[in-house]
Amino acid sequence: MHKILILEDDIEFAEIMSIYLKSKGYKSVHAKSIAEAVEAFNLEHFDLIISDIMLPDGFGTNFCKHIRTISKLPIIVISCLGDDTTIVEAFSNGADDYITKPLNPVQFLARVEANIRRDKEYGNYNSSSALNGENYVMFCGMKLDDIRRSITYADGTSVDLSPIEYTVLKVFLKNPGVLLLYDKLYKEVWDRDSLGDYRSIMVHVSNLKKKIDPFNSGIITNTRGAGYIYTPK
Repeated sequence: MHKILILEDDIEFAEIMSIYLKSKGYKSVHAKSIAEAVEAFNLEHFDLIISDIMLPDGFGTNFCKHIRTISKLPIIVISCLGDDTTIVEAFSNGADDYITKPLNPVQFLARVEANIRRDKEYGNYNSSSALNGENYVMFCGMKLDDIRRSITYADGTSVDLSPIEYTVLKVFLKNPGVLLLYDKLYKEVWDRDSLGDYRSIMVHVSNLKKKIDPFNSGIITNTRGAGYIYTPK
């Protein structure tokens, strides 16, 4: 049974989410503050985190940032705030998905399932399915470790990828020189239609570019209004 940590100070709303999750066989643990969430996270194993933004002892984005320093666990942010600045900040601090209130139960459960499935697929990666039959892929003078989901540079240093960054990179590696339209890339990563909202994919691609192409040499280029092209260097 998958276990989910819910960080939400609205007790009634947290109970509603717990009921939805229970209907699909998920177990949930509720924390009303960041301090409670950190304590719960340190004591138990979770498969997914759901976090509000406005909390009594800080911002959920700060909690996301903290979790990203110690774990690649998928994080869904749920908030009544739907402005671009807040959404981009959430993704930039490590969120994998973002849902605005009020909650649509069907969409909510579908996105919970998709994030857990993606994490389990790559967390238990079968090396025989890697691009070159090994548990790593060489590209542009770097090595992508499919087990640890990290990149090792030519000088031997390495950096971890978030689950979404890893998924985006694998899609690019399978489509060299191809213009990946925003819609297609979004669907490949989140397994659902974007409905014209490309903010999330743009933030994650931007974060990925900082890791694999810090000097902006053109490994990933943007065709404005269309999508991205991965060009091996």
